Parts: sequence; C-alpha cells; structure tokens
Amino acid sequence: ALSPGINDPGTAIDVVGTTLRILADWSSEARKSAQAVAYPHLHVPHISVDDIVIDAFRWIARDAAGHLEVQIRIIRALASLNAFDAPRFGEATRMMAQESLGRARDALESRKDIELLEDVYRQSGLAPVE
Repeated sequence: ALSPGINDPGTAIDVVGTTLRILADWSSEARKSAQAVAYPHLHVPHISVDDIVIDAFRWIARDAAGHLEVQIRIIRALASLNAFDAPRFGEATRMMAQESLGRARDALESRKDIELLEDVYRQSGLAPVE
C-alpha cells in the first residue's frame, strides 16, 4: 500500500486498525484461556508480546515513516493496546511507539508535522514522563 507507485495511506491505516483489533481479541482470549489446559501434551514455543507487537507494527512504521496520518494511527493504536491491557502490552507498546516516532522524525519533512506527531505521542500515555 505504501510503495511509491501506489502510495495508499488509507489502506495502511486500515491495516493498523485491523491489527489493533486482532491483538485486542488475542489478549482477551489469552486471559480467558490462561487457566484452562485443553491439550496438556501439546506444547508450542513461547512467543513474547514484544515480538508480537514488533512483528505487527515495525514494518508499517518503517514503510510509513513519512506519512503523518499513518504515524498518528500507529501511535493511537499502540496507546489503545496499552490502555486495553497494560500489563500485557505496556512495555512493548511504549518501545514500539518510541521507534515509530523516531522513524517519523527522520522521514517527515515538515517541522509542523513532526510537532503534531510529538503532541499525539505525548498525549498517548506512552511517552516517558518528563
């Protein structure tokens, strides 16, 4: 969606929203099933929440670094995940939000756009308290 030939930030924003819903649903199901072991002899490798959040958002944060509207949606989606389940997503969402903001600072050309994104980041609850 964000290749130079297509340049469709709307689709990227839709993907961020869909990713948010999938991760929120996963978190809800994980909370429900944490106590129930349906298949005690089945073992799967542990996947860290950090890895899940990075895999879900890093690629789009990188490819959309110069798209203010996508970057705003990424920060807000990460803030929503943090608000939804801070014990599970807190550290990972803060880390990913900082990375996304850094990529945007490097790519955005307008100082006003950078300031707007920094304001969104500060208001998100993900920024370190100064």
